[in-house]
Amino acid sequence: MTQQLLEMGIDSTWNDNNEYEVWDGEARCHGFGTPIAIKHIRPVMPLLMMRASMEAQQRFAPALRPYLISRSGCAGMQRYVQTW
Repeated sequence: MTQQLLEMGIDSTWNDNNEYEVWDGEARCHGFGTPIAIKHIRPVMPLLMMRASMEAQQRFAPALRPYLISRSGCAGMQRYVQTW
């Protein structure tokens, strides 16, 4: 995000299409240090994407208020983004 957006002059983030299509709910992913089935962490993945986007904006331009929007997400996403 930093190289392809922020350094090119784009100072906001629109996270869209951040629902992951993984057909096998038992597919394993790295869940905070422990392998976990994707079906248990899927709602958290968009939230973490939003958080990572916000943190990248804060690191790149600490004097600016981050601006992010997202189409979808789980409870708690309002901490990082607004929805449309």
